[in-house]
Amino acid sequence: MARCVVEDWELTDGNVKYCANRVRKSGLSTAELADYLAERGKVCPVCVTTVFNAIVHPIEDEEGGEA
Repeated sequence: MARCVVEDWELTDGNVKYCANRVRKSGLSTAELADYLAERGKVCPVCVTTVFNAIVHPIEDEEGGEA
């Protein structure tokens, strides 16, 4: 999954929303993503931690929904 995130990140010029939606469709749970970040967050590519964090710790956008 991390490799796919890196590829999508590069293809979309860092579109976090697009990458996060693709990860959500993969079927991985938030708990699995949080575990990955806990185990490999300091050594995996920054784009992977950015996308996984956007899913695990969503920030509300200006309209009050999830970003």
